[in-house]
Amino acid sequence: MANFKRGDKLTTGEIVLEVISSCEAFTILKVEKKRNALYLKNEIYNELINYPNDYLKSFIGKFIKYKNGYYFISKPDNGIYSVVNGPYANNLDELMSLCIAARKLNLKGSLDKLNDLIYFEEFDLLIPIKFKDVNLLDFNYLMGAWLADGLKVSAKDVEKVCMLNNWLDEKYILAALKSLNIDVNNIKEKKKTTEAQILTKSNVDVTKLGDFELPGREKLTKYFNEQIIDFVKNMAKYAKMGITSVPATLLYGQPGCGKTYAVEKLAEFLKLPCFEINSSSVASPYIHDTSKKIAEVFDKAIKAAPSVLIIDEMESYVSSRANTGNGIHHIEEVDEFLRNIPRAINAKVIVFGMTNMIDAIDPAILRKGRFDFIEEVGMPNKQEITAVLENSLMKIPIEENINLNKLSEELLNRPLSDVSYVVRQAARIAVRENDEKVSDKHLFKALSELEKNKKAENKRRIGF
Repeated sequence: MANFKRGDKLTTGEIVLEVISSCEAFTILKVEKKRNALYLKNEIYNELINYPNDYLKSFIGKFIKYKNGYYFISKPDNGIYSVVNGPYANNLDELMSLCIAARKLNLKGSLDKLNDLIYFEEFDLLIPIKFKDVNLLDFNYLMGAWLADGLKVSAKDVEKVCMLNNWLDEKYILAALKSLNIDVNNIKEKKKTTEAQILTKSNVDVTKLGDFELPGREKLTKYFNEQIIDFVKNMAKYAKMGITSVPATLLYGQPGCGKTYAVEKLAEFLKLPCFEINSSSVASPYIHDTSKKIAEVFDKAIKAAPSVLIIDEMESYVSSRANTGNGIHHIEEVDEFLRNIPRAINAKVIVFGMTNMIDAIDPAILRKGRFDFIEEVGMPNKQEITAVLENSLMKIPIEENINLNKLSEELLNRPLSDVSYVVRQAARIAVRENDEKVSDKHLFKALSELEKNKKAENKRRIGF
């Protein structure tokens, strides 16, 4: 298989911009002038030439020889899609067009099991891909994969398809399935959530809920109040509009910028249990074990709902499945998130993803219906740190001459969780020293203790 990278030049002179999807048999590329290219291995190309009923004869003639295979380049703004490996449908037109092309392909005769199907938007054409006798899928599973971002689900399992594809209204999914001659009449009608059910499921006394404040973070404060707090306050009103859950949010920014701190403060404000998926809680050297642990955390959050779930360092678990260096266990982990994020959202879990490498995350994870909102969080500046200090110190007795300016400078480039820690630890030190108020002495002593603890922790990591 040819290994493509950005800057490679094809036989006809086009420059490769990006590898969109890749597997053992083919590669889908993004090239210059808003075009896509499909590269096929020799064996796959030769198999397609001999495909029955002259289905692909005229199309195959448009391929160009390149290294150990052949490639085809689309016209501008005409996509090339892999049904199993992506990219997947982004809108209703793409979804319906492929389903119509799939029906035409299926009418040519009974399809054998295949590894994948490649869809050409330019021709409304699907070509079958078979290159080995493992991971073979029948027609219904291939269409299910297209509707559910590559997940292994039969299109005949209508309820599951609708559950996994929550980026599109159910009526359009059913229309797509009907176009494939799949019976959708037996789908169970979804129970409409009543106002009483929504209100009784919340542990928050919405009548006493004020505005949430994240000192120094005006943009994030506004977002939390408008998209989350307002929903909690007015769940019944939102339900009348068909909105019964809080959308998932992806926060991205440098390590230590305060992403996790902000969400923990939100959970504390809402008095909701907070769960976290991170390396220490789910990582395992055993195949399938990480996926199992991920599912267990989701189950706990759903059982305790309404709740908050933090997925820390998302790029570690859900980097793109198109990366050929990722093993089958990694694909399994991505699929686990694809299944569970919509399930958690529907169960009233407020889902937050955290990353500092947003470009590495699988596009299917970031689509609407899973993460509706993507917010950047910058490193806290001096003003923000001062605001957090002032807010934290308001809750305890303090001396009048505290030097917040100097303390803020010392805390620059540190996580906001360190800022809160210094105030709490200073209060403990004041109690131990029989002082009635917190002073600079206590605050800078707490800062010194924090630095010592960090150095000790780094030493332990080096010796691990």
